[in-house]
Parts: sequence; structure tokens; C-alpha cells
Amino acid sequence: MIEEPTTSTDNTHEHDRRLWSLTCSFLTGAAIGAGLAVLLAPAGGRDIRAGFVAGARRGRERTSEALDRGRAAVDRTRVLVEDERDHVSRAVSEGRDAMADIRARGERALETIGQEAAGAVADVKATYRNVRSDLAGRGGYVADV
Repeated sequence: MIEEPTTSTDNTHEHDRRLWSLTCSFLTGAAIGAGLAVLLAPAGGRDIRAGFVAGARRGRERTSEALDRGRAAVDRTRVLVEDERDHVSRAVSEGRDAMADIRARGERALETIGQEAAGAVADVKATYRNVRSDLAGRGGYVADV
């Protein structure tokens, strides 16, 4: 089996992974050690634990406030989206109505043009018949068309 040579990039990524793993292990150990030290501390640890409890309560309150602000922002966004959806819906409806009106006017115009064209054709035929009749009455030559 032929092995591909490793590049410096591969070595760099492997070094970065090892460094990250070592850093995570160190931080996890430090956090566990600090937690155990606080929980197992003698009478002075009660004050520390009480401080942690107070900090946890403050954190919960801040989280609750942030959630409330987030919900309010979502509600405001929902109202804005609904308003814009209504505007777009109205605009689309008005556009459809305008197109229907334009189409109806166009159809009426075409109908009128068709009627006028039919009338003009009838006039031309009548004129042709009259001219032919006049020529025939005068003894002139009339060609069949």
C-alpha cells in the first residue's frame, strides 16, 4: 500500500487538535476541582455557597428578563411581518384588479376595432358592387375578381 506523504497542514491540524484536547482537559479539571473545593469547604464555605446561590438567582432573573425581552421582540417582529404581509396582499390584489381592468378594456377595444373593420369591409364591398354595377350599366368591361 502506498502512503501519501503528510503535509505541513496535516501536521498543523494534528498539533492544534492535541493542544485543544489538552486545554479542554485542563479547564475541565480546574472547574471540577474548584467546585469540589467550594462544596467541601468548612464553615467558611457556607458563605461561598450562599454567594453561589445568590449568583444563580441573579443569573436566573437576568435570563428571565432576557427571555421576556426576546419574547417582546418576537411579538413586535410578528406584528411587523403581519403588517407587511397585509400590504403585499393588498398590493397583489390591486395589481390583479388593475390587470383585469386593463384586459377588459383591451378586449372591448379589440371588439370595437373588429366591428369597425367589419363595417369598413362591408363599405368596400358595397362600393365595389356599386362601381361594378355602374360600369356594367355603361357598357364597360367588368372583370371578375
